[in-house]
Amino acid sequence: MKNWIKVVRIKDDVLTPFSYAEGYKNYFKKLLGVDFTFNCYKYIDGDMYYLEEELSKQNESLKNKPRLISKILRINKKYTSNYYKWAKTNYRNEGTLKDFEEFMENYTKANSILMAALGSENILKLMIEQRLEKKIDPIKEYDRFKSLLNSIYVSTTDTETIKEKKELIRIASEIEKKGFNDLMENPKQDKEIYEMIKKHCKKYAWMGMHMLNYEPYSEEKVIERINNILEDSPSNVLNSLEENQAKIKEEFEDALNQIKPDNELISLINLVQNLIFFRTWRIETLHKANYYAMLLLEKIAKKHDLTYVQFVHMTPSEVLETIGGEKPDLEKIAKRQKGFVFIYDLEMNVYEDVEKFKTEEKAEHKETISGMSASKGNAKGSVKVIHDKDEIYKVEKGDILVTEMTTPDFVMAMEKAKAIVTDLGGITCHAAIVSRELGIPCIVGTNNATKILKNGDIVEVDADKGIVKIIKIK
Repeated sequence: MKNWIKVVRIKDDVLTPFSYAEGYKNYFKKLLGVDFTFNCYKYIDGDMYYLEEELSKQNESLKNKPRLISKILRINKKYTSNYYKWAKTNYRNEGTLKDFEEFMENYTKANSILMAALGSENILKLMIEQRLEKKIDPIKEYDRFKSLLNSIYVSTTDTETIKEKKELIRIASEIEKKGFNDLMENPKQDKEIYEMIKKHCKKYAWMGMHMLNYEPYSEEKVIERINNILEDSPSNVLNSLEENQAKIKEEFEDALNQIKPDNELISLINLVQNLIFFRTWRIETLHKANYYAMLLLEKIAKKHDLTYVQFVHMTPSEVLETIGGEKPDLEKIAKRQKGFVFIYDLEMNVYEDVEKFKTEEKAEHKETISGMSASKGNAKGSVKVIHDKDEIYKVEKGDILVTEMTTPDFVMAMEKAKAIVTDLGGITCHAAIVSRELGIPCIVGTNNATKILKNGDIVEVDADKGIVKIIKIK
């Protein structure tokens, strides 16, 4: 019996799982120069699973091979950048068969070795921790050991997410100078401010991408975020952000002074920092590329009387058949838009009957939930469980955001949260990186927080120790 491990949760279009599978099949071994690849993979309505046996094989292949991990990051970056350059250069094309074929080739290469980068995290952590154990006893000095690890598992380079946040603060500062306290009722009351908001929406339109799915990063969303900044005062928000960034750098330098790492350990720390930055850089760059690709794919869709959403919920072979003159099965496509299953087991198949493949995952009630500390701090508040990006509007200021994992389109909800708790992910995941940048306590990799916690539960989040304590059940 196959043992499947859930690795990621992300609501995909149909073309994206095909790009992963085609990448494993045609590019993984070739690009990395290794003798293994993933022969099985499944996507069930947002949940992505891999075989435990194949994940273990990858881990063994990466074990104690920092050069291979460095190569994985380098190649990942190369093909993600290539895809972005291709999309930005070609989005004005007419939308021909050749355009679609080139899109699939570039998108597939960009996605082909992502799992190797994800698998590198645990290997690097193990290598660093084994070397640190020679300097600090992890049993006798447990708290210090964990604190030092938390301090070095950081990136000191701004992500696009934090750059966008700083630009919002700048706009909010201009609004404050003009004496406006609320833009929601009449965002066009000042032409200069309204132009700044429109330019911001255009510059960061890619933040509405969710792989190839798209929900516009609207003026309303930007205005709501600006109003939240105005409520707290732009200068206070900026100072808090900058103080947090300075604190991260200071704690990192202090950790190095305490550890006194040799050249080998320094090299591993630099590599894990590169991986941490890469994880968010990649998804941000991929979404930028996907935004341009969407503008091109829309043209192909329109030529065949399809919407963009219908188009990306077709299989590659169905797209080719449609371009060749065949009529697509619109009923089947409509079902996939509500949910679908993709199975790769040497062959690739899509199914519309999602319930047939779902299994109910239950979790025993616990008074405490444990995970990995991703961003230090403590918070107490009311739980808000979010299963998909469509629910993020439910998060209110001061909530404890509990979700399976976050992506760039979760940032608006993350900013409101007192703390963040996820089922999936590790020190290099999106939730970990962004929560550290924003200075929000965060615990990742709990496995079952979304199944144990319910909306309205009161919890204490101790992100220094990676523990969530349930105070009151609603």
